[in-house]
Amino acid sequence: MSAPSPYSPTIPNLQVVWDSTSLRALMFCPRSYKYGIIDGWRGSAVDLEFGIYFASATETYAKSRLAGRSKFEATIDAVKRVVEDTWNYTTDQSWGGLYEEQWRCTGVTKYRNAKGNAAKCPYSHKGKWFSGGGPTTCGICGSPTVRERRYLPYDKVKNRESLVRLVEWYCEEQPEEFGGPGLSPFAFPDGTPAVELSFKLPLPFNTPDGQPYILAGHMDAIKTFGPIETFVTDNKTTKSFLGSLYWKQFSPNIQVDTYDLAGSLLFPDLNIKGVAIEAAQTLVGGAKFATQVFYRTEGQREETLSEIGWWLKQAERFAIDDYWPMNKTNCKMCAFNGICSKDPAQRERYLKADFVQKRWNPLEER
Repeated sequence: MSAPSPYSPTIPNLQVVWDSTSLRALMFCPRSYKYGIIDGWRGSAVDLEFGIYFASATETYAKSRLAGRSKFEATIDAVKRVVEDTWNYTTDQSWGGLYEEQWRCTGVTKYRNAKGNAAKCPYSHKGKWFSGGGPTTCGICGSPTVRERRYLPYDKVKNRESLVRLVEWYCEEQPEEFGGPGLSPFAFPDGTPAVELSFKLPLPFNTPDGQPYILAGHMDAIKTFGPIETFVTDNKTTKSFLGSLYWKQFSPNIQVDTYDLAGSLLFPDLNIKGVAIEAAQTLVGGAKFATQVFYRTEGQREETLSEIGWWLKQAERFAIDDYWPMNKTNCKMCAFNGICSKDPAQRERYLKADFVQKRWNPLEER
């Protein structure tokens, strides 16, 4: 069953239901927002899908711990979840890469090249494999061959193997007991784990035809920091170094600000202090983890709400006029830079050639 439309029934291209992704795109550049959110043009979805799989696995870990399972048992549950989620049982292939039968020469037999010099067989070089089952004996040097079913990732850093490893290492980083140093999973008074919390929050602003705007989203979790402070938490996976420059992007930040605003309004009894970012830096063959908390005050929350209202008014104007101007100061950082640099009459052709199309909908379940 498809999700309801987030758009106005009377004003085409005017979103009624907004999330942080939509707001961030609009604030970044109206033209980029039109291409990426309304028209749904997008490039590689590797980063988004990697993050979703990782968040689902950490959700499973938190639920298992809150159900009384040990850290080891919860780790097994989380790893099992990500292994199963990333495998397509219909095609017998995985997300993020493919498994293929390959072969290589062992190079144990002496070999001479065309010049008569002792050399290494060209089919036995380290790291060099060849598609297919291959011969049992190398036709060049006569050495026996080896065959393996090998994983070929589409992305060297973010793929199925690195994702499973990241989930396992994330679980290892978690404290043995609740209430110790660091963040701990939280459950509501009825015992429901506070993980993967989808929300739809009416805003105090209406569309021109009188519909209330809605703020929607998916919070990864609510966690406690020690026995006192409570935070909305968000998992991030990145290839960037987890230094001061990385953390600077989260304050101010529309996603952090909307999650904090929604959490404070939806769960006033929890006295939420802000948002904690749990970041995992993915590396070739490894990972690093760090957590940073971003406190928010009531004054900042009021400011966020006012700014959202102002931007919704701009979206109304763009939609009614059907005019989406470029913010040319951000072009160098935009995925559509190469599109907007073309003649207007040619842009649609280049979009179809370089991007795939799937319209963004904040109401779709994750």
